[in-house]
Amino acid sequence: MKKLITMRVIPISLCLIFLGIIGYNSYQKYCYQSEVKLQSKLENKLAKRQDVANKALLSQLKRQHYDNYRYLKMNSFMETQINQVFSILYTFSDYQSYNKRQKLLKKYLSKQLQQDNRLFAKPVDSSGGDYIGTLKISSKFVNSEVYLMPQANLDTVSGLVLVTYRAQTGDQEAGVGTGVYKVNYNLKSKEFTEINQVTRLNTKMQE
Repeated sequence: MKKLITMRVIPISLCLIFLGIIGYNSYQKYCYQSEVKLQSKLENKLAKRQDVANKALLSQLKRQHYDNYRYLKMNSFMETQINQVFSILYTFSDYQSYNKRQKLLKKYLSKQLQQDNRLFAKPVDSSGGDYIGTLKISSKFVNSEVYLMPQANLDTVSGLVLVTYRAQTGDQEAGVGTGVYKVNYNLKSKEFTEINQVTRLNTKMQE
């Protein structure tokens, strides 16, 4: 009788152990699957955040590239316009070529600037004589350096211009002079609305 009970108890115990192992394995499998799902969700969430960040960065880079391209294009355009204007302003050899500058610059300047006496002062002395011809004054444009300012108005471009020129009086050696100008250019009317001299540096004789 005891032997029979023992034989029955052993199989039951084995069954319980076996079921326990199965249950533990199932639990482990459940935990693993849950962990995998959670990891997958986290990875997807992080991937979405990274995708948003990447798109934002890409948008910023595109905007910077466009701004840089726009600046370079505008700077190139302004350099061309400014060189044309100052090459005319600072190039003359006699009374006639000095006065002709105003006509040549008409298409570049606003009506107000076309009448600006600071740009087109009459080349006569107090007695009405032609001092440019008398003193044999001549000037030749060398180059200009343009420094654009940030645009507060989309219709207007402002900047500073460093102009270099060679000036000569009579038979004296030509000297190199420089002047700094503040300029405003209207993009709609395609003309300069301000050309104002900020300072003029002393002319140095060429060595």
